[in-house]
Amino acid sequence: MDQTLKYLESLQRLECPDASYNPLRLKEPAPQIILKTGSGTQIEDTSGNVYLDCISGFGSLILGHNHDSYQNALRSHIETNSLTQGLGDVYASESKVKLIEKLIEITPAHLEKVALAVTGSQAVELALKTAYIKTKKSGVISFSGAYHGLDMGVLSLEGRGSFRKPFAHAVDDANVIRLPFGCEPQVVRRAAQKLNQSASGLAAIITEPLQGRGGIVHAPEGWTHELSKLASEFEALFILDEIWTGMGRTGDWLFDSAKADLVCIGKALGGGMPISAVLGTSGAFDGWPENSSEALHTGTFFGHTLSCSVALETLKAIEVAKEAAKENQDAIDFVETLRSELTLDAGFSVVGKGYLCGVRHSRLTPKKVMYDLVKAGVLALPSGPEGATLSLTPALCITHKQTLDLANTIQSLLA
Repeated sequence: MDQTLKYLESLQRLECPDASYNPLRLKEPAPQIILKTGSGTQIEDTSGNVYLDCISGFGSLILGHNHDSYQNALRSHIETNSLTQGLGDVYASESKVKLIEKLIEITPAHLEKVALAVTGSQAVELALKTAYIKTKKSGVISFSGAYHGLDMGVLSLEGRGSFRKPFAHAVDDANVIRLPFGCEPQVVRRAAQKLNQSASGLAAIITEPLQGRGGIVHAPEGWTHELSKLASEFEALFILDEIWTGMGRTGDWLFDSAKADLVCIGKALGGGMPISAVLGTSGAFDGWPENSSEALHTGTFFGHTLSCSVALETLKAIEVAKEAAKENQDAIDFVETLRSELTLDAGFSVVGKGYLCGVRHSRLTPKKVMYDLVKAGVLALPSGPEGATLSLTPALCITHKQTLDLANTIQSLLA
């Protein structure tokens, strides 16, 4: 029996049925893939097929698979007997301190404090807890199409009801008002007033400046600045979720320059290692007590020493890549290159920024195109509530030729 099929059958027998997208459970024919190795923008499966990876670990592999920075950090740990796991909230590790210092160095000056976590969802939960403890209120305004993670503590923020519905009996979302993404500030103001007139009050307004899993949807120009002002007016905190957009994926360290009280980052931060963070103003964080014996909010792997080391080296490598791109005439902007290559008058719409890209077309059925792209040697995903957008999030090292070939492949599938 083929090894790939053996692995898929093993997953079907042994794994939670919701955990992996398993083609053996599907009624329609679907690609049978078990991933094995990766280098740069390419990934190989257990059957020896090689693909251009335009998913890149759901955006986390900003530098590509097995980048030198990743390998060097691992090698250094082995050669120097460095800690892999530290003691979190008790005794800080050297790599944790250095990473926090670096994050403060590269991000806007008003962001003066850092708290580390493991996943994006945990970062959002930490930001919410920061708002709750600071304001002593519990109401939150979020927006349609939002994806802030699926942990129970943040599930009520989700813009897609399909994620919340199975847990409706357990999720208390009475304190959450979900509004249309990009709605007029007056609509937000009325929601804020409604919460402030209730027992909960308004603790936070949270949004992504550019929705990722929601379908690569831009917020209107100046919208986040209006939200920031509204939050301040109601003595609430404004939270920007830049887990998808931050750390070089959309060009700069952060996509949005709005003066958020708290900014959540993750994905690209770890270069493939699980780590996330909340950056914030001193005022936002001063609701937390001083840790003199035991932290109110911590986790075994918060500030994980090896993850911090890889994250630090990843940030340094992104800096080098950004500087090189300024001087390299052949450097590409992935979104702009695709936009120029796809025939827009044939129905294509290319949205996003930098290396966070969405492709739309009147005839595009992203799930079918996803399968067709696999046959053509490309890994990509549908995104958005109806899966109406083809999401492409390659590593920064994707070449001009690979991008041109990708554009030709996509266009030919819809010819």
